[in-house]
Formats: sequence, C-alpha cells, structure tokens
Amino acid sequence: INVTRVFQAGGKAGKDSGKTKTKAISRSQRAGLQVLELAGNASKDLKVKRITPRHLQLAIRGDEELDSLIKATIAGGGKEQVLLLGGIGT
Repeated sequence: INVTRVFQAGGKAGKDSGKTKTKAISRSQRAGLQVLELAGNASKDLKVKRITPRHLQLAIRGDEELDSLIKATIAGGGKEQVLLLGGIGT
C-alpha cells in the first residue's frame, strides 16, 4: 500500500493537506519505531541478536495501546498461551 496515496485520499484539500499528511506519516513512523524498540527489548531479554516475528508478537501484545491499534495476524508470531486457573478435570 502506498501510504502517501492513502493519506491524500482521506485528507482535506487545500493549504493544510501537506501539514496533515506529514503529521499522520510522522505518527505512523513513531508507532513503528516504538514497535521495533519493544521487539528489540524482547529479543535482548531472550539473549538473541535478531528480532523475529515472535518478538514482534510479544512486543505488540504486551503493550495495551499497540495491541488495540494493531489488529493483525503476525505470520510466524506463534500462539499466545492462555493460562487457566484451577486444575484440569476438577
């Protein structure tokens, strides 16, 4: 997807459209940098040198704001484990 085309189509026409488009792109860049930082922290905690899709999954699902913002399936991200309280078969 061409990001600039998407923002141009949804933006206002006139003098302000350039500023609005720039603000929207800078916000998305900031969100991307935040995801990379959190994924880097996850990989560092696991003592590996490369960020894998699993680290991205852990970073996004571990942050409440990013989790609500990014509703996508990450290929190779693995399945989140759900811990059930109580014994099985009781």
